[in-house]
Amino acid sequence: RHPYYMCFKKGCGSYRKSIRRDKIEGEFAHLLNDIQPTTWMMDFAKGMFRDIWSQLLAQTASKQKSLQKEVKDIQRKADQLLERIVEADNPRLITAYETKLAAFERDKLIAEEKLANAGGPKRPFDEMFELAMKFLSNPQKIWASGQIEHRLSVLRLAFSGPLHYSRETGFRTPNLSFPFSMLGGKNMEKSKVAD
Repeated sequence: RHPYYMCFKKGCGSYRKSIRRDKIEGEFAHLLNDIQPTTWMMDFAKGMFRDIWSQLLAQTASKQKSLQKEVKDIQRKADQLLERIVEADNPRLITAYETKLAAFERDKLIAEEKLANAGGPKRPFDEMFELAMKFLSNPQKIWASGQIEHRLSVLRLAFSGPLHYSRETGFRTPNLSFPFSMLGGKNMEKSKVAD
């Protein structure tokens, strides 16, 4: 009926003292609101991620093309070797050719396996980054859902360490996770940083 948080850290000035849940969670909601990146920063980050995605797609296509060329070259060499085997009449030479042909076949299988595993992404950019961008753009909304697993996710993904709270000053400066520290927050608008 009357929920409270209580400090259990021995040696703390607030040890065994309680604080109303509404007070702490209200300040935490304000903290989440402050770390929320601005719309222009999210647009900038999405554009940056899209550019990196495009570069990775180009690299994957280049790698696939290179592997296809490698498979064709190995097949061409194997075909030439087969012609030599047909024309050869020395048993030792035929054995050497067959050994080399087996090595070509093994190399071809390895290259084909690399080609099969060098495929691009299974889903498009928007589908892959949709949930991450929603979380980064508004962690407060996910926190407000009230589901405990969502709240734990927000704590783990938005902050790199535990939050410290003072009865007099509220939440201390939090250690933000890498994405939130890079994207800044609403307080970033006040700073005089070049675009």
